[in-house]
Amino acid sequence: MIEAAETMEKAVITAFVNTVMPPLFKALSGSCKMVMNVIDDSDSMRRKLVLLAASMDDDLRRTKNPTAAAKVFGDQLRELTHDMEDCIERFLHRVSCAEGASRARRLGRFLLTICTRYRFGDKITALNRRLEELTNERLCQFVYDKPSPPPPLAPAAAQQREHVQLNPVGVEGAKGDILAMLEESPEELRVIAIVGFGGSGKTTLAKAVFRSTDDDRIRVFRSCRAWVDRAKEKNAGEIFRSLLQQFGYRGQGLLVDDEQYLQAQLMDYLRGRRYLIVIDDIGNGQWNSIKSAFEENSRNNGSRIIVTTTIKSEANTCCGNGKGFIYQMQNLEDQYCKTIALGEAPSPELQMGSEELLKKCDGHPLSLVCVANYLGGLNEPTGQRCRELCRYLGSKIHDNGNFERLKGVIMDNYTSLSNHVVRACLLYLSIFPNDVPLEKKVIIRRWIAEGFARSEDVDIDDQTIARWNFETFVDWDIFHPIIDTSNNGDVKMCKTRSIVHEYMLYKASRLERFIMSFPDWRRKVRHLCIDHRTPHKRRTTTDMDLSCVRSLTIFGTAGDTICEFHRYKILRVLDLEECNDVKNKHLKNIHKLWNLRYLSLGAEITSIPKDIAKLKLLETLCLSKTSVEELPVQVISLPFLHHLIGKFRIQYHGYSKSTLKKLSENSKLETLSGFIADFKSQGFLEILGHMSNLKKVKIWCQSSAAGDHDSILARKLSEAIQEYINPPLYIGDNRKLSICLQTFSGSFLNSLDTPCELTSLKLHGELRSLPRFVKWHTGLVELCLSSITVTRDVLSDLCNLKCLLYLKLISDCLDEFVIPQGAFRSLRRLCFKVQVSVFPRIEAGALRDLVSLQLLCRHLVGLAGIEIEDLRELKEVTLDSEVSRYTKESWETRAREHPNRPRILYTYKAA
Repeated sequence: MIEAAETMEKAVITAFVNTVMPPLFKALSGSCKMVMNVIDDSDSMRRKLVLLAASMDDDLRRTKNPTAAAKVFGDQLRELTHDMEDCIERFLHRVSCAEGASRARRLGRFLLTICTRYRFGDKITALNRRLEELTNERLCQFVYDKPSPPPPLAPAAAQQREHVQLNPVGVEGAKGDILAMLEESPEELRVIAIVGFGGSGKTTLAKAVFRSTDDDRIRVFRSCRAWVDRAKEKNAGEIFRSLLQQFGYRGQGLLVDDEQYLQAQLMDYLRGRRYLIVIDDIGNGQWNSIKSAFEENSRNNGSRIIVTTTIKSEANTCCGNGKGFIYQMQNLEDQYCKTIALGEAPSPELQMGSEELLKKCDGHPLSLVCVANYLGGLNEPTGQRCRELCRYLGSKIHDNGNFERLKGVIMDNYTSLSNHVVRACLLYLSIFPNDVPLEKKVIIRRWIAEGFARSEDVDIDDQTIARWNFETFVDWDIFHPIIDTSNNGDVKMCKTRSIVHEYMLYKASRLERFIMSFPDWRRKVRHLCIDHRTPHKRRTTTDMDLSCVRSLTIFGTAGDTICEFHRYKILRVLDLEECNDVKNKHLKNIHKLWNLRYLSLGAEITSIPKDIAKLKLLETLCLSKTSVEELPVQVISLPFLHHLIGKFRIQYHGYSKSTLKKLSENSKLETLSGFIADFKSQGFLEILGHMSNLKKVKIWCQSSAAGDHDSILARKLSEAIQEYINPPLYIGDNRKLSICLQTFSGSFLNSLDTPCELTSLKLHGELRSLPRFVKWHTGLVELCLSSITVTRDVLSDLCNLKCLLYLKLISDCLDEFVIPQGAFRSLRRLCFKVQVSVFPRIEAGALRDLVSLQLLCRHLVGLAGIEIEDLRELKEVTLDSEVSRYTKESWETRAREHPNRPRILYTYKAA
């Protein structure tokens, strides 16, 4: 097994060296041209750092058992890289001149900072000396230390590979579902993909099905069936050879390493036979290399293939084009969790003491088995010992042999991630308490602010890299999605799997000064999360060294922490959104946080100081939880501000139109979500169209008290929106618009011209008809309408939107309507969120590409007249969790009768 701590330390160091340091050195070279030897020294440092990081990567690939010297070296290199980052950023802050400053001003700034530049030169020289020493130590280590071979596989690890419970608990329902899938469409080859996080019981379930020889659905395959074990460790030829051996093939060809020859032999053997093959633990991209051996000769003989995988995209590949079914592993129910972890008849004291521990296990079978093994080794397994295990669970996973298999699963997922940058992103998420849902947009923006999502490819921006990393964690089932009726199928809210979070938090805390989830006065820290939501967790930061803190996240009461901004010298991320005692007075000196990139504030904030315009590096300002009603217009011209979020007016009085226009033209804003449009904000509406980088805009329309100025505001709104939606979109770009009409008339929307360039539109307010520009907009792919009543005319017009992929309708009630044959030719996801249980009738031939149907009505009774048999691509139906038991059973029965056996999901509010 790869030693976990060293692997994660390397992730942090190499990700940092390869992504954060290059742009810093580039900026440095432009600021030190007149300081003797600094450029040469800094360039030498850059080359050596890259070389050392590469050598650490080589170590990771070469040896599974790093030496003690390698670990010490990793500690020293990590500390040195952080010191370099701190030094360079402080220097750049002190010597940089304002963007666009005159030549005379730049010269004056240079003269004033000559001493600073020379002092920095001395520091660079000292850092370079430290790096030289490290390099020499590394060379000595390479010459004298030969990596020790991997230790023999420990008994626990060996059992991990072969472990399958002979009498599994809680799989009967899942086993019945898989067996039912085996008999669907009996004349065609079908693939059933069982997908879930490692240790969730995929292999156990597949084995339970495979061993059901007394069931007629398995008995029909008795003459031709095989099981391929640990498939991701094999290449295609080895898989073919394993199958041929199990089928009794005795030809000399088994000794040949020719993949194409082995495939041909397997195809020849399987031709005309009805077979059942299980391929356990298939890897990423592996199915495409073996599928042709089965597809060409098994079209009409009822053969079945079961695959297990941890990767959702691989399951989709296996079952693509209607060739099979995907079974998503579910968490075990509470009754089975208690049985596995605590035994058949636990005492009341043990049950009560184990509640939090079982909650952390979160129905994960392997975690429960490991807990049972641990408790079984105690003389007296009491509730008190369960509480102790719960508190130190991450440490026990790392050190205790009873958790070796679980540790192996987590580390296998971790080390299989594509590169160190992705791993560092995962490690960073252990900052957040595990009971706090993670919002995709927040996580992506924080990763970018921290420098964890930079690409070496200049053609790929940070936003794309961060999004890909997030999607990887969802695809690998490391993130557990929280169903929140996303319009377009993207996961918007999620949680890290509890057991993964516990271990990642432990490992991240062991990496000195990387992450602390609580104040610790004994050492410096770089990422600090303070959770004061309960009184017993409260601690003080008075004696802590906060000078190197890069991110500060506070939940609950902050106490003295928020009054000490002067102690945070290089803070990049300040997240106070869930802090309940930060007030306006605490923001007085916030402008001194010169390195701040991400700022999010909480509910007690009612105003923002004008000095916030001094935060020149700020990228995200989130005010959505605040009561801020006005923002100074200077905010929009912050040179790096990309995302401005909240509900506010822009305070621009005292500025001429030409000045406002210049501010807007210099704006880098991509997200303005959103601002209040009323009669007083007409001036801002006039400059909205000059913000050329905007990609997402949200507007709250507000009528005047008497309504006498509404016509003027409507004209200004129409002009501003027209300017925003008209410019052409580049390939791959998105442009989103959200308009909340509230009591304002939406008639002005009919004055918007077509064509327009929008990919997503949300309209909230009373709509009697669909605006003209929407009716004729051919490129719209996502639409959300919220109105008290959605009329028959609106529904009829929607049917003609041929390119629409995602549609969400929110209303008290819908008019009766029939979705005709051929309507919504491209629609993939359809969501109804209504108070009255009346839904359109769906004719055969309509919604032919629909994969997701959401019927969100707590008063839904039974099937409500909705027929899904003709929705041939349907994969999931989502219902409100508060519907009756009868309704749930009705839909689950209907889903089992559907050819695709779509999943029935239920919405739950995020905790």
